[in-house]
Amino acid sequence: MAIDGPTNPLTAWCELRRLLHRRRLEMGLRQEDVARMGAFALRTLERWENGDSEPPGFALFRWCSVLGVVLTPSVVTNTAPAREPAPITVGG
Repeated sequence: MAIDGPTNPLTAWCELRRLLHRRRLEMGLRQEDVARMGAFALRTLERWENGDSEPPGFALFRWCSVLGVVLTPSVVTNTAPAREPAPITVGG
């Protein structure tokens, strides 16, 4: 999944969550299988897939790894041209 440009983090999380759910189904894995392979509690994985809670960072990477999904961090930078600071006048 590639997300172009700035996006709402909640939207990105929902897309990733749906992608991981679809990937699990495509691989023919049960939630129990993924939970065991990722060393998560089954109920925890259920909450993540349902969107009831969010995994901590490292757990998210483990969940992705179990399903063969690679997360690639990216940094969005401000591409607007820099403005020169206004001059400062000292004294009268």
